[in-house]
Amino acid sequence: SQQAAANAEQTSRIVQAQIESIQQLNQQNSETTSAVERLMFVLGRFRLSEQESFEEKINTFKRAHLKWVERVERMVHHGEMITRDQLVSHKKCALGTWYYSVGQQQFGHLPEFQAIEPPHARLHQIAAQAVDAMEQGDKARAEQCMEDIRVVSKEIVGWLDQLYARATKSQAQQAA
Repeated sequence: SQQAAANAEQTSRIVQAQIESIQQLNQQNSETTSAVERLMFVLGRFRLSEQESFEEKINTFKRAHLKWVERVERMVHHGEMITRDQLVSHKKCALGTWYYSVGQQQFGHLPEFQAIEPPHARLHQIAAQAVDAMEQGDKARAEQCMEDIRVVSKEIVGWLDQLYARATKSQAQQAA
């Protein structure tokens, strides 16, 4: 029975070590994915030219936004933590980078464009609260933050859709 107990203990240690290795690989994968997404966006910014339709541009920013929301969701539901340096402000994420540069220049006068900023800033504040909750082991609070993020995210995507509709309508009127 002592041999069986020793074998069980050794197996338990091996399983625990494997779990820790998998968690570490998962974290590294998440960080690598984040870095690749940021790099793709930066490279994509140079690709955002007149050849790319406005619809493609809006869809690019909606995808970038939704990928960011997915990262927060993976943190809350799968424990893939987001570090403080990865939790960028609403001005430095992919959507914010566009919003405060090219977007502001092209659409800053439109109310649909201006309506994006408040919920976008709020989204990043809630995400920071979710990270705080996860760091403190308060999963219930983190899940509530995730619910709030989903609501605000739908609002942002809705405003992006309205911006697209408004800009497309204005463009058609100018062409007529």
